[in-house]
Amino acid sequence: TVLWLTRKLKRWRYCQRKLVCLPQLRRAIIERLEHGWSPEQIAGRLKLEHGGPDEQNHMRVCHETIYRYIHSRDGRASSGSIF
Repeated sequence: TVLWLTRKLKRWRYCQRKLVCLPQLRRAIIERLEHGWSPEQIAGRLKLEHGGPDEQNHMRVCHETIYRYIHSRDGRASSGSIF
């Protein structure tokens, strides 16, 4: 049914978001935001630290993803008053 497919799609989208599904990455980003880093600085630093061709890129994220997380329900709930 349509309702079942809608719920399944919402669950799939929820699990596809890096900052929701990867707590290590989320913690690294929130820690840097708490220290006053901008999303652009965070994305750039993660790219330098984890950007090699042999490295796994699960610790890389673009600044738009960080902004999206900050303004999302998940971001507001997990970060409290830092944003």
